[in-house]
Amino acid sequence: MVYDSTGIVLLLADTRLVNLRLGYRVRQFWGALGWGAKPVEEDVLRTHLNAAQVALFQSMCAAEQRHSLAVLRTLQENGYAGAAPTDGPNGRPQLTGAWVQGHGYRGTSTERPSVSSRNTFPSSAGVGELALTQAALLHDVGKVEGRIRLWHRVSTVLLRTLHPALLHRLALNEPSSWRYPFFVLLHHAERGADLSAAAGADALAVALIRAHHTPAEQSGLDAPGQALLTALCAADGQN
Repeated sequence: MVYDSTGIVLLLADTRLVNLRLGYRVRQFWGALGWGAKPVEEDVLRTHLNAAQVALFQSMCAAEQRHSLAVLRTLQENGYAGAAPTDGPNGRPQLTGAWVQGHGYRGTSTERPSVSSRNTFPSSAGVGELALTQAALLHDVGKVEGRIRLWHRVSTVLLRTLHPALLHRLALNEPSSWRYPFFVLLHHAERGADLSAAAGADALAVALIRAHHTPAEQSGLDAPGQALLTALCAADGQN
């Protein structure tokens, strides 16, 4: 098979992306051998989630729980207090294009504010803060009861990059089928949004969860919502 220079570049780029995502899955596998939320983290959950949402969070496997908490911590460490911006024009959360692009997000990027030393949850939450906090904690609940194993995740990463049409044909919305985990992985954002809404999550949090695998400019969110989505997707990509 012969590739022109453009084809070679694209092939190398695809290979690099696959290697990065496989490395992430290896780290995720070792993380799966540990535990879920610790008692101190459960206090954080109960500060920002109601009882139904806490139960939803705890229905995830230990690895997904830790991933969601790590997403929230990443948001805090990059200029957010309780997943809300502590500075920046118009009160919007903002991140550098380099940070966003470097951690797997391909949507709209913006400027990042200076990191604040206030990396603790404030006593009262603003609308955007509550939404982003809940979205960080609940964005992957749509994977619950999907019977997802590591090989499903790895196969999905490979197929999404190399043959997305085959992945969509493989996914089947039939819980008894071996193909069902692929359907859950493909549609976990929508499933998670519906589950979170049923548990009484903030309406903006539900929208962020539903769109967290969608480029910001295609999400249907307004500009502040797109900025929140950018932050969530970048933190998700890093973890």
